Amino acid sequence: MPELPHRTIERTFQVLDYLSERKRPVRLKDIVTDLAYPGSSASVILKSLVVLGYANFDRDTMTYSLTPRIGTLAQNFRETVAPEDLCLNAARQRLSKLTGGTIGVGIQSDIYAQYISVVPNQRPMPYQVRPGAVRPITRCGLGLALLSRRSDDEIDRLRRRVNAKEPDRRLHIGEGALVDQIASVRSKGYAFSRGMFREGVGFIGIALPKPLGGRWSALGVGGMISALAEQEDLIAAELKAVAADLQ
Repeated sequence: MPELPHRTIERTFQVLDYLSERKRPVRLKDIVTDLAYPGSSASVILKSLVVLGYANFDRDTMTYSLTPRIGTLAQNFRETVAPEDLCLNAARQRLSKLTGGTIGVGIQSDIYAQYISVVPNQRPMPYQVRPGAVRPITRCGLGLALLSRRSDDEIDRLRRRVNAKEPDRRLHIGEGALVDQIASVRSKGYAFSRGMFREGVGFIGIALPKPLGGRWSALGVGGMISALAEQEDLIAAELKAVAADLQ
């Protein structure tokens, strides 16, 4: 299992992400329901954000929203980002409009693939992926895209480490199976996972050609397998175009 963040800190950032995604004032009960938090925990976090000036509370409507202070952090970030980061951000928004799927950018974090930014899906999905979510790197499309940049020896060492962490032997990935999957990714230029981590859900992803923020990363589109299959050629072409722009 990955090292777990402090629960309150993790939930605070999840609340900030939630307020940002909704782009509208929300009630306490919305956060409790959508994030499955205890009411007391959500209330403490929201009140703290209000006191710190990152959130506003409207007593008339009993709703919370972000304040301009959070935008100051974003502005400071925008002033330091490289052109390739801006290109990637534009690509994420374009892919979202084009596919309606979940657009994710991720990195390798030890034996896991971790989503560092997510544009929520616009189509019905059985669950939402949130920034910070991790998957075993050998058992997800994001991970396959990231692994395609690694040497065969590195990939096998990661495979054995992931298997050693997984108590359910039915989820262990065999050496031959992973070799074939990575060969397919390298041949096609992109990964297409089908139900590797969650039944019925897939991911089409590509390893980006240069580090972003000092880390190798991958970009892709997640969604129901049937929807991704219908758009596979279109998504693959868009992802390859993004990678070419970042060369």
